[in-house]
Amino acid sequence: MFLGHCAMLMQWGIPLLEWPKLAVDLFILLSGFVMAYQLHSGCEQPWLQFFKKRFFRLAPAYYVLLVIAIAIGPLLGEMREVFVTHLSANPVGQGRYDDQSLGNLLIHASFLFGLFPNYAQHTAMPDWSVSLEMQFYIAFPVIALMFRRFGWFAVTIALSALSVCVMFLAGGWIASFPEPAFLPIKLNLFLAGSLLALIPADGSAIPLYLARAVLVAAIPMDGEFDTNEIFSILGTGLIGSLACSFAGSWRLPPVTLAERILETRLLRWLGEISFSLYLVHLLLIVPIGSALLRFGIDHWHPVLRFAALASASLPVVLGGAHLLYRYVELPGIRIGRGKAMQGVVQKLAGRWLPRG
Repeated sequence: MFLGHCAMLMQWGIPLLEWPKLAVDLFILLSGFVMAYQLHSGCEQPWLQFFKKRFFRLAPAYYVLLVIAIAIGPLLGEMREVFVTHLSANPVGQGRYDDQSLGNLLIHASFLFGLFPNYAQHTAMPDWSVSLEMQFYIAFPVIALMFRRFGWFAVTIALSALSVCVMFLAGGWIASFPEPAFLPIKLNLFLAGSLLALIPADGSAIPLYLARAVLVAAIPMDGEFDTNEIFSILGTGLIGSLACSFAGSWRLPPVTLAERILETRLLRWLGEISFSLYLVHLLLIVPIGSALLRFGIDHWHPVLRFAALASASLPVVLGGAHLLYRYVELPGIRIGRGKAMQGVVQKLAGRWLPRG
């Protein structure tokens, strides 16, 4: 995502990097897998306890940066305009940087901004996927009960079909979203990831489970089969391969090598700070990039412009993400996992993942 935005801002078109949203799709698949794996493996917890953990996992870092993003929004907007004037980059939508109203702050603090086209991309952060994730967390307990009652694949197909109907019946309204922040637009990817959690540990019928997940991921929600669906299939295959390896049922050498690489200290650290990195990177690369353009790199080759922005921004972005993770995210995670009021929560919520 960081490199993709560097490439986009510096007008360097290169496959994969010029589609940073594909990284978000991969995380959506992974999120669906993790949520469903906990359900399928028999882990159970009160619904409010579950939501408390997820809320405090996302909210503290997001709220800190939300206040900062709105406070310095107009200044960042001026810096973003430098890319438009120097490189003829696409202009920014009206209000994304300069709306400092209390309403904008509150709708984002509620995480429901993804339900409204006018607010889906209305801060300096790429936070539309945060609302998308929170919508899935809210919907998942109901989806989990449906899984238990009617079966995983049947529910997945039914919900995907329902999402397609919503897309067509409200096509004009859906098209007004600047980003796919409304859950039905991406629900099939969450559900495809959830199907991968069913891969059995004994290795039986793996092609069937993978085929079902790929089928769901490949559903053209907008009615057109294009690059998005192709990369959704590839992403499903990647997560599916890791899921097979995780289940102990399919130990291909490339997957085993990937596991070893992912377990290195550097990549584990990058995984830990990934959410903070996602939130903070645009707040930092925009001012750094605008300064470089004013310095005169707009006449450089796009590859050199990209390299200059990426190399100048990377230490700052990583440092900022690490500080945010250590001093904001980690305390929030501890609060979410704390035992305070656990008894009250259990009495209020009951258990949303039944035994057996």
